[in-house]
Amino acid sequence: MDGDDCDAGGEWIWVRRPQEAEAAAAAAGWPAEEARPLKVVFGSPARYFTDAAPIGNGRLGALVWGGVTSEKLQLNRN
Repeated sequence: MDGDDCDAGGEWIWVRRPQEAEAAAAAAGWPAEEARPLKVVFGSPARYFTDAAPIGNGRLGALVWGGVTSEKLQLNRN
């Protein structure tokens, strides 16, 4: 390829090369692997706020910590 064909507005897009199995599945028309549900599992209760799980949407956030019998939410509005 010469330099004229490579100009895409100055931006690069990096794409990884597909694995052999991925390429074969795509060529054969096999459906994608079923989506597995996402879950987070903690081995013990969060004793301190630094061990808490952050939740939120950008405007309102919270840290969830504590245990099963008593759960604490620490809210933040900024």
